[in-house]
Amino acid sequence: MTEPLVIEFGKDWEATMGKLREPEKVLEQPMKRFLTRAILFAERKAREGSPYDTGALARSLVSEVHPMSARVFSTRNYAMTMEVGMKPWGEMPNVRPDPDSLVGWIRRHGLSMSPFALANAIAKRGIRGRFFMRKAKQETEAQMPSFLAELGGDIGKEWLA
Repeated sequence: MTEPLVIEFGKDWEATMGKLREPEKVLEQPMKRFLTRAILFAERKAREGSPYDTGALARSLVSEVHPMSARVFSTRNYAMTMEVGMKPWGEMPNVRPDPDSLVGWIRRHGLSMSPFALANAIAKRGIRGRFFMRKAKQETEAQMPSFLAELGGDIGKEWLA
């Protein structure tokens, strides 16, 4: 008859228990790397998919990583309009604070109209949504299994360190 397999914990037991008591020490850096990988991927996809005229919208995309969350957002006030669009006969764009933004667009597109006429046309026809942020989120979610596999490897390395 063979002897049963015996597993004993000795001097390493205290180190193992220490890691289990303070899991944030093992998880902190891997989670930060995981969130950073995922959010930089999302930011890149959002930039690639954003509507391009002068590139200002793409350049305005910023990402932030916090201990247990990350986000991509735009610092431009028109980003939401470009994302979801604007219904016809909705609110007329406010030209007064910055008519130069519409003047530049008119010039770049070779049109000859006043900024107020363009704002009226936008109000009448609306703007179709580009959904560049939604698409970036979907592409990032599709990539999650890969990011999670890397997270698992990083946690394992941290545990053994």
